[in-house]
Amino acid sequence: MLRQLTNTFLNAKKHMNLAEFLTNEFEKRKNRNIRYSLRAFAKSLNIDAGALLRIMNNKRNATPSTALILLKNLNASQVIQNEILMELNSRNASSKKSKKMEMNTFFNHEFEKYFDILHIHTMEALNLKQFQSVEQTSALAEALGVSLSRTNEAINQLIDLGAVRIKNGQYDVLYKSFSTVPIGFTSDKRKRLQKEFLKKAIDAIDDIPFELRDHSTLTIPISRKDLAAIKLILKNARLRINSLSEKRSKRDQLYNLSLALYPVVL
Repeated sequence: MLRQLTNTFLNAKKHMNLAEFLTNEFEKRKNRNIRYSLRAFAKSLNIDAGALLRIMNNKRNATPSTALILLKNLNASQVIQNEILMELNSRNASSKKSKKMEMNTFFNHEFEKYFDILHIHTMEALNLKQFQSVEQTSALAEALGVSLSRTNEAINQLIDLGAVRIKNGQYDVLYKSFSTVPIGFTSDKRKRLQKEFLKKAIDAIDDIPFELRDHSTLTIPISRKDLAAIKLILKNARLRINSLSEKRSKRDQLYNLSLALYPVVL
C-alpha cells in the first residue's frame, strides 16, 4: 500500500500556480530596483493594482482569459502558459471540500517587510475565544510573553496589512488557513523565522509536559527520486491538519507544528 501511495504521488504532476508565478516575477523586478512598487507592476500588466494583489494573495481566482493576458504580458513561455492554465482550470473546477483544504498565502513583499514570529503568533492567537475581545489585549500580551505596547504594535500592523480588523470591540482575523511559505524560495528573513520556530520546538522539550507535545525523528535511507513524493506527503499532512483546525469555531489553544526534512548523507 505504501509503495502504491508513493507511486501515486510520484505520478502526480505539479503545475505552476499563477499567484506564485506573478509573485516570483514581481520579486525579480524588486531585486533589480528596490523602489519598484506593486502599482508599477500592475501598470505594466495593464491591470488594477487591487485586483492584482488579490490574485497574488490567492484571494481571487483569475479567469483563464485574464491569466492568459497576464502571462503574455510577462512573456511567459508556452509551456508555462499551459501549466498555469491547466492548474487554474483544475482549481476552478475543484469541489468546496477541496477549497477548504487550501491554505492562503500572505503577499510576499509584505511578509518580508513586516512579519516575524510575534505577528504570526498574535494573528493566530486572536482566533482563540479568550483573546478575541479588544479588552483582552493585555491578557494576550501576557500569554505571548511580550509587552502590551509591542503587542498593540503588532496588531496595528496586522490591521494596516488587512489581515485583522476590529468589529464591535472584537478582533476579527480576515486571513484564514494562513501559510508563511507563499513561494518556492527562501530568504534571510525566512531562515531567521524558521530558526525561531525550531528554537521554540527545542525549548518545548524541556518546558512542555510530554502529553501536550509530540517530538519524534525518523531517519530513513531514500532514493533521490522519492524526495518529491515525500515532500508532497508532508504538504498534504499540513493541509489536513490545518483543515481539521479550521473546523471548530471555538478554539482555546495555540500550537506550532514544525516539520523538518533534510539530508544527513548526500
